[in-house]
Amino acid sequence: MKKLGVIISLLFVLLLAGCGQSAATTEKNEEKDSTTQEAETKETSEADKEATAKEVLGAASEKSAELKNFAMDGTMNMVMKVGEETIETNADMQTKTNVEPLVMQQTMEMKAEGQTTAVEMYMDEAYIYMKDIQSGGWIKMSQAGAGMGEMMNQQKTMTPAEQIKQLEQIADDIELEETDTEYILNVKGNGEKLMGLTGDLMGSDPNMQAAMKQMEIEQIDYTYTLDKETHFPKALKMDIKMFITENEEKVEMQQSISSAFSQMNELEGVSIPEEVVNEAVEMDPGA
Repeated sequence: MKKLGVIISLLFVLLLAGCGQSAATTEKNEEKDSTTQEAETKETSEADKEATAKEVLGAASEKSAELKNFAMDGTMNMVMKVGEETIETNADMQTKTNVEPLVMQQTMEMKAEGQTTAVEMYMDEAYIYMKDIQSGGWIKMSQAGAGMGEMMNQQKTMTPAEQIKQLEQIADDIELEETDTEYILNVKGNGEKLMGLTGDLMGSDPNMQAAMKQMEIEQIDYTYTLDKETHFPKALKMDIKMFITENEEKVEMQQSISSAFSQMNELEGVSIPEEVVNEAVEMDPGA
């Protein structure tokens, strides 16, 4: 089932991103900017009233411009049922990101069918560097072109600032909760609202586009938590239930993703080691 592997790759992108990327039109951006300005004004003049999701996201959007670097720890549990067979996959991921210029370092440990696989990678504006599991050496893939290179190239916009922009587009559908220290934004639905935001995530890669069409989303529950004082993100959680049909066989997938943000503007020296850059052998991501 070739497309299942592609779909799993897509879901790991969602783990890293928290949510997808959208291509809003200029008109929508203008409307969003106007809404943000109105929200900021309302938040200042009516501070004694309960905040709305639009107001909170407007303030968070402004503050996100101040975010220069951050860390994120994530976990994923995925259960896939194919006929009578059940396959469970668990992953733990640690990521450190410098926003501008973009540099990311990431480690991941994945457990499936009794085996544990460790993944180590770096990314900058030009290349993705990954440690080859078999040889122990380093390979690199250009951000340009089709396949994984194109897919991962979209990660350049997967910062908290971009996530907040995505949520602003569906602010009317967000339920806001408040505690003494947090704003908690909740979205629940059958997948149309949230998965609509991933429309351009896969670019023009035909395998990824085909995989998206194979998905039947039954339910997505998405929670994004902001620090009440700084408006920086603290955590996100996403639970997905979906079905994929291929060759007349229906596969059920249930996935739970959790990520926690930390060290906001506290990281130093997020960079790609010189030995990785020098030793990496370039590969064609579309091969």
